[in-house]
Amino acid sequence: MVKAAVNTPDALLAALKAAHHYSTTGPELRNITFDAEGVTVENSAVCAVIVKGKENAVHGASMTRRKVPFDLVATSDWFRITVIDSAGKRAWSNL
Repeated sequence: MVKAAVNTPDALLAALKAAHHYSTTGPELRNITFDAEGVTVENSAVCAVIVKGKENAVHGASMTRRKVPFDLVATSDWFRITVIDSAGKRAWSNL
């Protein structure tokens, strides 16, 4: 999935270059935002939200919105957000 303002080749390419995309087999990642306190994930209804860093993972359940404090993944220089729905289908960020 690509988050672009319009469905044109230039807009799609710009969104891909800006990393405004994610992979999915069903669930939607509707928004991922960052602030001083942590990362907030908004998604379609899922059974699990996982924020995985180099050494730590944070799990949640039955939610459409989850805020994860940065201190739980602060030691990692990367992290991936994965959501899993009740059918076991997943969506994951490309952060």
